[in-house]
Amino acid sequence: MILRMIAPGKRKGPEMRGSRLFLSLLISIVLLVLAGCDFTTEDRNGKAMSVKKGITEPAAGIKSLTCFKCHPYKEFSRVFPHDLHIRAGLHCTQCHIIKSHKTHALNKETCKKCHNLTVLNMKTSSMPVRFNHEKHTEMFDCKDCHTEVFPMKLNGKKIIMDEIFKGKYCGK
Repeated sequence: MILRMIAPGKRKGPEMRGSRLFLSLLISIVLLVLAGCDFTTEDRNGKAMSVKKGITEPAAGIKSLTCFKCHPYKEFSRVFPHDLHIRAGLHCTQCHIIKSHKTHALNKETCKKCHNLTVLNMKTSSMPVRFNHEKHTEMFDCKDCHTEVFPMKLNGKKIIMDEIFKGKYCGK
């Protein structure tokens, strides 16, 4: 019906302008409806992603990680284009091997999934301070950061909470 309304040579003058106006309004309405839609899809890692107005963010987002409850995201994004990788559905622990607050290593296997790199050369960052467990335990439970159980080894070294608070076991 719409095609018949705007077929060239069939209608002229005000009737043709009315048909064009109708078609323009119809297209505008469809575009406005689609622009406000929130689509959910999966990234290549199987994580749910929200796609809204051309921007993709991992659902639940990186900011849900315990670290970002206190530390601003910009603090972790000074050297490397993290936003591009977040939009691709990656999160911190897929690229970084983080052990306590020591210098974190890069998981190059994650990079190789998308990049054909022979040499990976970039500035590295670290957290050169002693991690203050005492301060953090005022705000968080141990399980908030340490999500896995650490089984004690037979005849292993005894770990004392006071020594943890002094930074003996992690971060220098």
